[in-house]
Amino acid sequence: MTDQVTEKLIRARLESSGELGKMRAMVVDAALRSISEDSKMLANLFMPSPTLTAAKKATEGKQALAIVMDYLEHLGLNYTLNVLKREAGLTENAFEDKGAIMRALNVPETTGPILMTLIQGVCNEDSGDKPKVENTTIGSTTISPSSLKVTVAPKKADNGEDTKYFISKWTGKTFYRCGGQVSGQQVQLEYLNNCTVYILDPLDSITVDDCENGELIIAACEGSVFLRNCKKMTVYVACKQLRTRDCEHIALHLFASTDPVIESSHHMTFKPFNLRLPQLKSCFESARLDPQVNRFVHVYDFTEDDQELQRPHFNVLYPNHGLHMTDRCKEKGKPECPPEIEDLLEGRIAPASSSESGKNKSYNIKTVLTFGKKHHQIPLITRMLEERQP
Repeated sequence: MTDQVTEKLIRARLESSGELGKMRAMVVDAALRSISEDSKMLANLFMPSPTLTAAKKATEGKQALAIVMDYLEHLGLNYTLNVLKREAGLTENAFEDKGAIMRALNVPETTGPILMTLIQGVCNEDSGDKPKVENTTIGSTTISPSSLKVTVAPKKADNGEDTKYFISKWTGKTFYRCGGQVSGQQVQLEYLNNCTVYILDPLDSITVDDCENGELIIAACEGSVFLRNCKKMTVYVACKQLRTRDCEHIALHLFASTDPVIESSHHMTFKPFNLRLPQLKSCFESARLDPQVNRFVHVYDFTEDDQELQRPHFNVLYPNHGLHMTDRCKEKGKPECPPEIEDLLEGRIAPASSSESGKNKSYNIKTVLTFGKKHHQIPLITRMLEERQP
């Protein structure tokens, strides 16, 4: 009885001090060393899981394993490290050196463990300069920053904002507005770089200023969507009216009840709207958008004759758009869309006639008809001057 009490007391003391785990690791390590010369026995003893097998083959998995090994070594847990290596079948030459891994993860080189450097980078996101992000080659694999699974948290400027109706001065962050947060309201986005913004509520209107890269998804807007000084973006939007000014290299997947208007913009690509989103049917109803009436092809170029503006000002890809319907935001609900959206994409229905001429005029309203058989000149100057904003 005394022996049992003594053994129980010793076990409790060892567990509370953490020494029991180390002793177990030492025993396992010694046992592994004794059988390590027999490769068949070692292979049968430790069968790697499918997850481990996949990790050892993937660049990201190798990086993660190397980070764990580096941290164990830093802590001095050599027995645990040895057991990990043997149990996982890891060898030193299977990994790149520490410096190469840190360069691939775009973190500054340091003598400390990689894991701590990554954590410090996340904690200090609002202070200090962010290292320059570039593509890095490890072995024969080129890794771009966007492909990395370990990233630094989104960075904002000192005066960055994220309120319900106003998002400003962020880099590399994803935003959602859904569940009635902004229904029927006006939203403003500005100075966003490489961000993704999902607005799944029906809006009154939205302005997007000085944004670059990234993606914008607007489920439905009863009024106007105005893009100003935006560059290199992909925009999915269903709205009554789309207007752009001083924009360049924008890919627009558009549903528009009226003819879209561009001004001082170039390399604007117009394609049909092709997303299924949660509650998109009810969003169309709330925004009073008739899904049968999409005039995205009838682009009016307000500065068509500007000789100093780069060309082409715009292109319309229809019917040869090369698109298919895509589901987005499944985590927010079941994606859906009015059937007419898919019908137009598949060519079962045609784009609606111009809201100005009542006819199927050309993509550029100053030129001739391309959808019909007759030619038409479409005077719009009066309306455009009335609607033009300063």
